[in-house]
Amino acid sequence: MKKVILLTFIGSVFLMANTTIPSAKKISQISKQSTQNVIQENLKNKQFKKVLNDLEEFTAKKLKEVAKKGFYNLVRIEIIDGDDKKTGFIYKEYKKLNHQQKDILKSIYENNIKKAGYSIQKGKYDILGIDYWIGWK
Repeated sequence: MKKVILLTFIGSVFLMANTTIPSAKKISQISKQSTQNVIQENLKNKQFKKVLNDLEEFTAKKLKEVAKKGFYNLVRIEIIDGDDKKTGFIYKEYKKLNHQQKDILKSIYENNIKKAGYSIQKGKYDILGIDYWIGWK
């Protein structure tokens, strides 16, 4: 019984050594490089860049408004429909982006908020558009 198990184990090792599946490290490198290429392409896209800039300008304005009022240290950035006069223009352009562009936009936005020293958390309506809670100390 022990010899059979040993032979099976050796056979498995042999099969693993001859596999055509690339290593996870290699796939990770390819994925990272491809992601960087896609991000750079999107940052060159005028529509994508406009949505990102408008979103960041709106966020900055909202943060300053709340900070001037005092007491609160949390802001909700909610852009989930085109009916609101303040956010409708961002939403209309946002809806024109494809799914991948929306994901990249949100990722860049979240990273920029974190780099600026804020905490950020997704709201429950993030699936419909852009819904974040941004806080500071």
